[in-house]
Amino acid sequence: MKARRPGAALLPAALAVLLISSSARATDTNQTDPDDTGGKFDVSEVMFFHDIPDPFWTIETYPEWKIRSVWDKGFMIIDLDTVGDAAPDYYVLIRSNGRGLKGTLFEYRSGEDRKLGPVAAGRTNRRTAWARFFLFDRVNFDPSRTSYRWSILTLYTGGSCTRVCFDSVPDSGMVEQDLPATGAPESPAAPEPTTTPEPTSTPEPATTPEPTTTPEPATTPEPAESPAAQPSGTGGESPGSYQSPVI
Repeated sequence: MKARRPGAALLPAALAVLLISSSARATDTNQTDPDDTGGKFDVSEVMFFHDIPDPFWTIETYPEWKIRSVWDKGFMIIDLDTVGDAAPDYYVLIRSNGRGLKGTLFEYRSGEDRKLGPVAAGRTNRRTAWARFFLFDRVNFDPSRTSYRWSILTLYTGGSCTRVCFDSVPDSGMVEQDLPATGAPESPAAPEPTTTPEPTSTPEPATTPEPTTTPEPATTPEPAESPAAQPSGTGGESPGSYQSPVI
């Protein structure tokens, strides 16, 4: 036997082991069950919706029950066999927290079962509970498997159930469900990060050089007048033309 049944601390030791024997192959995975046990969790029908990415189970009971009335008294367990040996490998525990239904996924271990995280759970009416999760993302499948198996176990203590009343669907064995045609999908590989090329810098437009100023032609100086050509008078007479005063 791979591991103890979940909730062993809640049950007498005699109820800590659930017999898993033959497989009940089903083309219709809905299962009905007779009114054959006491307590509020006597199962009448289980419906399994498997042709969707996140399959889910609905578990209907014969009696009605309230959230508070089953708090710490009633438990529903969905067993899953994904490896193919004699014992289940995972289970979903559905329980009341006094305000609503809470689902948790566990993996069976030889010591303490490993808690894998929450599962969506709730109720549709006073006789039906449900649970759903992305099965192939949360549990491991043997690569050679073409199917997996499931079964339901309920436990209730209170009222006429002075000792634990339990019900299992199916009564013996597990329901076998074919995997999709492609088998259990593998987790997609994370894409390699792509390097975003740095944007090419736009070259700045070339600056148009300012036009070169053509220098003005140098002015040719006019030839200086010869002193001899200057007119006589007070303005600068030629020394040669100076006459000595008569004494």
